[in-house]
Amino acid sequence: MNAELLPFLLALALLQDPAPTPATPAPADGPGAAVRAEYTVRLVDPHAEVVTVEARFRAPAGRSTLELGLPPRVGFAALSAPRIEALAAAGPGTEGADAPPPAAPERLSPWHWRVALDAQGEARLNWRVPQDHRRLPAVRSANDAYEFPYVAPDHGLLVAGTLFLAPTEGPVHARARFFLPAGWDVVAPWHQVDPLTFETDDPLALADDLFAVGAWEVDTVSRGGFEALVAFAPDQTALRPIVVPPILRIVTRELERFGTRPRDRYLFLFGRADTSGFAGSPKTGSMSLVVPLGAPPDIVNAHVGHLIAHEFHHTWMRSIALLPGELRFYGEGFTDYVAYLVTTGLGITTLDEFRQEVERKLATYTDAAETTRLSLADAGGDAFFQDHHAYRQVYDGGLLLALLVDLELHAHGKDLAALQRRFQGDPRWRAGATPDLDALEAALAAELDAGEAARLVGLARGSEPIDFRAELARAGVEVERTEERAVEPLRANLQGTTLAEMDPDGTAARIGLTSGDRVIELNGVEVADAAAVRAAWMEAKERIRAVVERAGERVEIDTEIPLAVRYGLPPEALQPLL
Repeated sequence: MNAELLPFLLALALLQDPAPTPATPAPADGPGAAVRAEYTVRLVDPHAEVVTVEARFRAPAGRSTLELGLPPRVGFAALSAPRIEALAAAGPGTEGADAPPPAAPERLSPWHWRVALDAQGEARLNWRVPQDHRRLPAVRSANDAYEFPYVAPDHGLLVAGTLFLAPTEGPVHARARFFLPAGWDVVAPWHQVDPLTFETDDPLALADDLFAVGAWEVDTVSRGGFEALVAFAPDQTALRPIVVPPILRIVTRELERFGTRPRDRYLFLFGRADTSGFAGSPKTGSMSLVVPLGAPPDIVNAHVGHLIAHEFHHTWMRSIALLPGELRFYGEGFTDYVAYLVTTGLGITTLDEFRQEVERKLATYTDAAETTRLSLADAGGDAFFQDHHAYRQVYDGGLLLALLVDLELHAHGKDLAALQRRFQGDPRWRAGATPDLDALEAALAAELDAGEAARLVGLARGSEPIDFRAELARAGVEVERTEERAVEPLRANLQGTTLAEMDPDGTAARIGLTSGDRVIELNGVEVADAAAVRAAWMEAKERIRAVVERAGERVEIDTEIPLAVRYGLPPEALQPLL
C-alpha cells in the first residue's frame, strides 16, 4: 500500500458517526411515493458532439400530469434556455398500437415542461443535447467553461443538469444507463448497479453531478463505506503523482472536521485544460477541476491544495441543503477560511501565506464593500453573479467574518468546527427547511451567548462596510495600516507572454493592462516567456513601464506604482487557530 494512503484510510475507519446512506426508494404508490425516472443516455459518435436521451417516468397513483425541469444554472454562466432539441413524447404507449399518439410536452417556461401521463401513470420522452456549451459566448465570457460538458474524440465530460429533464416536486428515484462507443467506460459519483448503469435518490444530483466517459485515468481509494475517485482527462494525466497525495490528506482532515461523511462516494474530475488558470467547482457528489497545461509542480501544489480544500468543504453543507443568497458569505467565505486552516495545518500552505492572504483581503474587502454599498448578506444575491465587487465582498468579507467568529470561539475555549457541525447538522435542513441568517445566529448563540452572536451576525446584516480592523482589535489582534507604493506579484494568468484572466483588483489591471495584452517589454526588459514577464514585473521601483501589443497595435504604459493601503497582522495572530 502507498504510504501516503495509510493515514487517509485510518482516519476514515475511525470516524464515529455513520455515513449517510442512500435514501430507500419510496413505494411505487401512496403518500410520499417517489417518481421513478429511467434515463437511457446514448453517445454514438463523439465527433458529432450530441447526446440523445430516452426517458421513462412513472408517477404515483392519482397523477395525470408531471412537471419536469432543468436547472437554469449549472455554473456562473447563465444561458437564456437549455441546450435541448427535438423534445417529443414517445408512443404509442402501453394502451396499444391503436391508441392516439401521446401529447407533446407543454412548455411552461424556458426551463420547465408539463407532460401528460397515460392510464398507467407513465410518460416517455426523447430528446437530444448538443455538447457545445463550452463554445457558447455566454460560457466563454464567464471564464466558466470547466463547469460545462464537452465531448472529444476519445473522452467526454457530461453534466447531469444539462442532460436530465427531472421531476420538480417530491422524491425521485433515478436510474441512468449509458450506451457509449466501444471501449468507453463511465466514472460516476452515483451508486453503480450494473456496468454503465447508476442510480440516485438525490434530486440535487440530477441537477448538477458529473460523469466522466471515455479515456479517463482514475485513482480509487475505498474504505469504511467511503470511496474517493480522482479522474484525469487525457491531457491532465501528468498531474496524478502531484495532486493525488494532497487530495487524500485534505479529504482525511476535512472528514475529521465534519465528523461524518457527506456522501459514500465522491468524484474529483480534472477535465480538459481549456482555460489558462486554475479553477474548480463542487457539485453534489463530484467536483470539476482544471489546471493549466505545463504549470510547474510547485505552482500546482500551491493552487490545487487550497482549491481542493475549499471545494470539498462545500460538499458538507451541499449534502444537506442549498444555502440561500443571504448565507453565501458563509458558504464561500467561511469555506475559504477553513480551506486555509486545513492546508496550513497540513503544511501545504505556510502560516506566512495564510497571514498574507488575510492581510490582502482586509484591503480588497473594503474596496469592494465601499463600491457596492450592499450588506454582506445582500451581496450574496443576484449581485454576486453580476458584479465582481459583490463577488469579492462575499468571499473576502466572509473569510474575515469567519476569522472574527473563530477568534471569539477560541476565547471561550471552543472552535469553528463545533459551530459548523451544530449549524450544518441541524435536522431541520434534512427535513426540507432552508437555512437562514437567523438559524446561523441561533447556532452561534448556543456556542457563545445571544448578545455576542447577534453582534457578530449583525455585521453581515449591516449596509455599511464592516470595519474589520476595529473588529480584530476588539478580538485582541492589532492590525497595522500603512499606505505605500510597492509592487505586488503579478496577479494574472499568462499564456506565454499574453495576459489572461487578470485579477481586476491587481496592480496590473489598475494601471491599464487588460486581458489579451501581449507583453513585449516590461520595466526595460524584453520578455520571451511567462517566467520572464513575472520576473520583470517585480523589477519596478517607483514606476511601471510596459510595452504591449493590443489588438494588433503597440501600446505603451508608463505610470507611478499606484498608492495602496496595506494591512499587517502580528506574525503570531493566526497560530492559535490552527
